[in-house]
Amino acid sequence: MVKDKTYLIPTSVHEAIEMAKANSGSFKYLAGGTDVMVNKFQGNDSSPCLIDLSKITDLKGISKTEGY
Repeated sequence: MVKDKTYLIPTSVHEAIEMAKANSGSFKYLAGGTDVMVNKFQGNDSSPCLIDLSKITDLKGISKTEGY
């Protein structure tokens, strides 16, 4: 049986945070999907909302900043 899910795709960190607040704790961040797919096939897929972080440019890498 397939359950309906809300799938959200923010384009900024601020937007992702606002989406998380709007879904009051009943969501999972998606940043690759491996764990989500494993849980789905094991029957442990309980989150009604996924927030996909893949389109947030600020999260696309690691950089070194002076002083940090």
